[in-house]
Amino acid sequence: MKSVLKNMPNWLKIALVVVMIVGVVLTIMNLKKIKDRVQRNSAIRDFETDQKQWENKGENPSYNDLIYEEMASKIWNACDQWGTDETEILNQFKRLNNNVDFLKLQAAYGTDSDDETLDSQLRDELDSDEISNINSLLRSKGISYTI
Repeated sequence: MKSVLKNMPNWLKIALVVVMIVGVVLTIMNLKKIKDRVQRNSAIRDFETDQKQWENKGENPSYNDLIYEEMASKIWNACDQWGTDETEILNQFKRLNNNVDFLKLQAAYGTDSDDETLDSQLRDELDSDEISNINSLLRSKGISYTI
């Protein structure tokens, strides 16, 4: 191997090093994506467990699954444009009545095309005052979860 490298032109040695560096970087990026995916899947399982616990305490979904999907879609659309439509996001949270509704909305949103969850998307799109307003609204309805 040493003799092969010794006889290579310098430009080829540099190209080989660059290819190896790119390979390492891509591997690290893929490992991060896998780790993030595992964490999201774990969070989804936690939503389902939490939902069952709340339902055992008498809280039930206020809507059918299609409504939560519609709400999640409206939030996604409010974030997927030039400028965030904060009013639309708040309007969707106003529709939530209990902890199960919050969890169903989280599950319906899942992850978007950028691998963002509802929480991470809203933390990216909204300022601290807007997040505080949503969290105050949730608390006023007796919802334990926050953004």
